[in-house]
Amino acid sequence: MTTEATGTTKVQKKAAGANVYEKIANIQQDIHVVIKGGTTTHFNYKFARERDVVAEVKPLLGREGLCVTHSLVKEEQQGDLTKLTIKFRITNVKDKDDFVDADAIGYGKDGQDKGAPKADTMALKYFLSKMFL
Repeated sequence: MTTEATGTTKVQKKAAGANVYEKIANIQQDIHVVIKGGTTTHFNYKFARERDVVAEVKPLLGREGLCVTHSLVKEEQQGDLTKLTIKFRITNVKDKDDFVDADAIGYGKDGQDKGAPKADTMALKYFLSKMFL
């Protein structure tokens, strides 16, 4: 077993041959609490940013040989609020027929052109948080 440190997550190589559900369970077992790197001065609290969650999850996805992709299912616009429904797929890179699909919803409020990217970021952060943490 080999160990390497990446951020706050210690990555240990696991046995090969596991299916996607076993690989997800391995990540859930090994992942640490995400350090909240963001602060809002308006409400005076700390929060986990998308990059904080990704920094914890990404090395473990690589270790397990999992790939996460996403595609837009539905986009809704109401004034300056954008709602995206996104389908995320976790695929075992050694077997493209071994995958899990899950939908996530994200909201982004912006009066110009940033509503959809904000909603996409929110959906990814919450998908990763709920799937792996």
